[in-house]
Amino acid sequence: MFTIVISANASQVVSHGGARITDRIGTCTIYLNNGPSDFTNPASFSQGTPIQVSTYRQTVLVNTFTNTFISTNTHTITSVEIFTLNGVNYRLGQVGKTYRSTYNGDVEVNQPPIVTGQFAAVAVGMK
Repeated sequence: MFTIVISANASQVVSHGGARITDRIGTCTIYLNNGPSDFTNPASFSQGTPIQVSTYRQTVLVNTFTNTFISTNTHTITSVEIFTLNGVNYRLGQVGKTYRSTYNGDVEVNQPPIVTGQFAAVAVGMK
């Protein structure tokens, strides 16, 4: 029902032993998707109505020995649109508010440009 599309560029990459730290800056858009979306067609995740846009700042720490990672992401909301589900109106956040998301998982980092893996994520509001 919802898809998230992040467009970000690396601003810094630091390798230190088995750790690689990458900082990225960009935007994050959450869509009320009118799917279906498919990983073989990445553009399909951008279909539907953008219901929240935020600036996006990410720091990723990859353990290159175990191919595990954790990333901390800070979002500052720049636009929101009210959307309706089952007759109820919703709004995801408020312009100017900030929230943090964290991803944790594993990734196959040695096969660019195709990167696969699995992860779990959580997002929380910030004051």
